[in-house]
Amino acid sequence: MSEGKNNLTQCFGRKKNSVAVASVRPGKGVLRVNGSPIELLEPQSLRAK
Repeated sequence: MSEGKNNLTQCFGRKKNSVAVASVRPGKGVLRVNGSPIELLEPQSLRAK
């Protein structure tokens, strides 16, 4: 196993019964929300948040 810390930051938001999880880690600059790249998130106005 590799040595060092797991540099992962997770945030979550709730509305009614749904939960959204966003995770960010250093490296490639890819943001994911619920496991999907942020570029696929609809509607487009949510990407700015």
